[in-house]
Amino acid sequence: ELSFSSKENSSIDKFDPSIRGTLYYHQVSGSYRPTDSITLTPSLSLMDERYSWGVRTTTPTATLSLSYAPSDGRLSLSMYGFYNRSRSSDGSYDVKTVSLVNSLAWTLGKEKNRSLSFDVISSQYLDAVYQSSSSKELLGRVMWKAIAF
Repeated sequence: ELSFSSKENSSIDKFDPSIRGTLYYHQVSGSYRPTDSITLTPSLSLMDERYSWGVRTTTPTATLSLSYAPSDGRLSLSMYGFYNRSRSSDGSYDVKTVSLVNSLAWTLGKEKNRSLSFDVISSQYLDAVYQSSSSKELLGRVMWKAIAF
């Protein structure tokens, strides 16, 4: 499965109508199932913001998702990765973001309404203009679901 989308959105400042902006967004994404248990989902996008005063901000983004869920339904593994870089033509903004999420879940019991999952989340925000705003984090989470609503 493969999909394409494009959008355009224009805006005008209510207090100063000479300040205008146009946003263009383009995306291509797909989904591939090499087996009944494995799904691979890549995506590429480009956001392009253009302003009336001459500044332009571009943000290319790449994501990749991989999931594994055997047919017995008792175990699932998911991995998700995200990268983007957003920068302006005047140099006032230059940011990179990288995120990785990994999750392993087990179904407990026959009703499938109870589960135990382990998640590891890594995130990095790198600001080349305001370096003190940069951050890195690593999170771990254990969840036990006892009742489904």
